[in-house]
Amino acid sequence: MRTLREHITGDPVAGMLLRPGAPMKLSRLLAGLAIASLSGGLLFALIQPLNASNLFFFQRWAFWSLHGLVGFGFALLAEYVLLQTSLNRIIRLLIILSLVSFVLAPFSLYFDDVFHAVDLDPPPEAGWLELYLEETIDIAPLSILVVGAVTLLAHFLLDRPRTPEAAAQEEAGAPRLSEILEGVPPTLGDDLIRIAAQDHYTEVVTALGAFLLNKSLSDCVSVLNDFDGVQTHRSHWVNLAHIVDVKRVGSSYECKLSNDERVPVSRRRYSMLKHLFRKT
Repeated sequence: MRTLREHITGDPVAGMLLRPGAPMKLSRLLAGLAIASLSGGLLFALIQPLNASNLFFFQRWAFWSLHGLVGFGFALLAEYVLLQTSLNRIIRLLIILSLVSFVLAPFSLYFDDVFHAVDLDPPPEAGWLELYLEETIDIAPLSILVVGAVTLLAHFLLDRPRTPEAAAQEEAGAPRLSEILEGVPPTLGDDLIRIAAQDHYTEVVTALGAFLLNKSLSDCVSVLNDFDGVQTHRSHWVNLAHIVDVKRVGSSYECKLSNDERVPVSRRRYSMLKHLFRKT
């Protein structure tokens, strides 16, 4: 029976948000968004496009960086929202690119006004809707090109496969479960399948048996970064290597594990798991 690791489809954002430590990884992604915006702003400040040629260098840098921040920020937010659907990565990217200029246009008009940037084609006296539509058309080619390129680059960087050497080194240096979860007997081995909240305790299940640990689930999850797992529900964490199926059962969701146990999956996490788990 094949496990989730053998069905990975390459949705790195879904995997990042599902795994423990997601807030920290998300903060790194936001830092990357800021760096991408500043880098793009610097590039355009050096190129000096005509519609901002009247600005000083640092004004141009700030002007274009703000454009990038809005565009990339929208792409990140839209990606998170669309991960709640069953749409694949290509469809999600097409939706983001089709909407980015519509979202960016009002901000672009505002930045033009605040920075007093020279417009290549000053619009005639018209209503707000006409100005908005004209700005949307004007910025569409560049915004689609830049946001699309950066989004694809971000997916590529997040989705880089581990080399065999790195995987072997990681496996060799993996700490024992009893060392990570203090109180778990060594006789339970290191092949962790799942953990689950049981009142004020946490049930730890491995391939060799189960043990009730006098710790909260959140405390246990916080130290399991060395195990490639996800929290499928507020009361359950499972090892990716032991997930063999993810499906809907009536109005609820569950994943089947290698030991034939069924673990509940929340609605939000189900959508993200489905992006990772696709049978071929």
